[in-house]
Amino acid sequence: MKIQEWAFIDLENIGSLSKVSIENYDVIYVFVGSKQSNISFIPKSTEKFVELKILKIKESSKNNLDFHLSYYLGKLDQETKKDVGFTVISNDSGFDNLIKHIISLGRRCKRLAIKSEGDVSTEKILLKILNKGIEKSPKSELALKNYIKSHLGADTSNKKIESTYKSVIKNKEIANRIKLKESS
Repeated sequence: MKIQEWAFIDLENIGSLSKVSIENYDVIYVFVGSKQSNISFIPKSTEKFVELKILKIKESSKNNLDFHLSYYLGKLDQETKKDVGFTVISNDSGFDNLIKHIISLGRRCKRLAIKSEGDVSTEKILLKILNKGIEKSPKSELALKNYIKSHLGADTSNKKIESTYKSVIKNKEIANRIKLKESS
């Protein structure tokens, strides 16, 4: 009997299914955030059937999609034979301790980070922030650094985040938004 591999995809985090090699999995659970209206999906052709399950998370709150993915990971760990391997596809290292726990219970489990295509430029980050408008843009140094980290990837060095922050904050409009929040 063939060993199966199941994927649990944090689509909010990786952005597109086109980066996932679907032919490596037998069952794929795609967790879609409440604010995601489209799923970018251009699969490579595969000669096998892949069961694709899409779970749209209706509510929006911090880490809500991660909690749902974690729930299904635990639920299916209990309901599925131990010879089925699990792969969490996310750049979020917050899943790592849960994955270690699942491994300690006797299941093959890993996290696969998907690198973004190309380096995200400072200009792209600037445009995204400016297009957000004053109310929705980061309003503190920490919030801006976290925003930059989310766009550059979870494994980005602090040095790169700091240098990008310094470049972004040179924009007077963004600098004023940050100062407004810190002085109030």
